[in-house]
Amino acid sequence: MVRRCCHEKKIIYALNLMALAFIVSACGQTGSDTSLATQAEEKQTSDTTEISDSEAPAEYDNLQTMFLNITASTSEDDVKAAIEQYGLASTVEEYSGTPKERTYKAAYSDGAAKQKYADAGDSVEISFNQDDGSLTTAVYSCSKTLKSAVLYNYGTYWDFNFEKGNEYSGYYWIDPGNSKGGVTLEYSNGNKAETGYNRAADAEEAVKEAITEG
Repeated sequence: MVRRCCHEKKIIYALNLMALAFIVSACGQTGSDTSLATQAEEKQTSDTTEISDSEAPAEYDNLQTMFLNITASTSEDDVKAAIEQYGLASTVEEYSGTPKERTYKAAYSDGAAKQKYADAGDSVEISFNQDDGSLTTAVYSCSKTLKSAVLYNYGTYWDFNFEKGNEYSGYYWIDPGNSKGGVTLEYSNGNKAETGYNRAADAEEAVKEAITEG
């Protein structure tokens, strides 16, 4: 009886050791899994932060893109095609002056496309000489900043009043709140006018300045 009892105790002791070894092993495995999960979560968080902090590429809306594609050689047919392509509201009016002009205005709504008593909204206005169809001016107006991007070729546009081939042809951005600090215009009669018309290297710079607040 004593030998049997001792034998049973040895078996029970061995079973306890096996159970303890299994528990220790399981705990160690659980700790390893937890560590990997934590690392994966930390990496995912790091990746998400990196992506969210990256700068999105610059994009232009349809009106801005339309202005960017306008040059001194743009025709009325080009403008009509762009208005149709982008599905814009538009109006066309003829004006007397020097020279007589035909002006197209494109916008996202019929109200904003009106050339008189228009509703608020971004727009592009493009004017052509009625006699030869050449472009005189193109203007993108940003309703949010109240600034404009301008391609001046020739003709009359506010303080601009010059014939073809003048030295002031090119791109500008205009803030109506600032009437100083831009180009100084010199007319054939010797008069000069200081303006707030700021030279731009190209159409893109003019648009970027027009849409930038401040």
